[in-house]
Amino acid sequence: MIVLKDVSFAYEKKNYILKDFSIEFPSNKISVLLGPNGVGKTTLLKLVAGILRPLKGDIKIMGRDPSSMRGKIGYVPQILSLYPWMRVRENIELPLKIGRKNISERDKKIEEISRRLGIKDLLNKYPKEVSGGEAQKIMLARVFVSEVEILLLDEPLSMIDIDSREEIINFIGEYSHENKLTVLTVTHNIEDALSLGDFIYILNHRPLKLIDILEKDLYDKKDLVIKIRSLLKNY
Repeated sequence: MIVLKDVSFAYEKKNYILKDFSIEFPSNKISVLLGPNGVGKTTLLKLVAGILRPLKGDIKIMGRDPSSMRGKIGYVPQILSLYPWMRVRENIELPLKIGRKNISERDKKIEEISRRLGIKDLLNKYPKEVSGGEAQKIMLARVFVSEVEILLLDEPLSMIDIDSREEIINFIGEYSHENKLTVLTVTHNIEDALSLGDFIYILNHRPLKLIDILEKDLYDKKDLVIKIRSLLKNY
């Protein structure tokens, strides 16, 4: 379980993004952070990742501080961040090399993930030779080959074209559940939230406020869409 208790954070003095904010995310599930742009969803993700430190409050991942979870947390930012001097294969392979996996293990993992993401034909290309959507798939591949327990995805579908979208959503869901990953993913797209999440956290305002938590399986899809839109509109 991921637990934030009474967490406050500001980039500028007294301009709080989070103030005395508390929230819990279940283990081995996909939790979607859904809300308008600019309310603090990415900041929340970075706090859980340990990239940012709270001004006050406590963050625990399976009872541990994020700083002690190095190598166990995978973070995919919204901004594309591939190494331009490396081929696609080398970009994906990097966490496996850092983890000192042997060549056969690396090749097997890259083969599996690149096949499932539909990027096998890109492995020998350089980042400048691929599209934005393809680059986003490569970043997903890089984090999925690593042996993380916590997966943090910031708008992972923002550049994925409509033809590939369902396939990538299915892959994220299947792989995460197969490997019992705890996943937090950020979006402002209701359809993506419904497709990806086991739980949907409705967030709004600044400082960030938790409006509601919706367990997807408890709702008919049409009713859930109506409820989400109502919550976002009324708050």
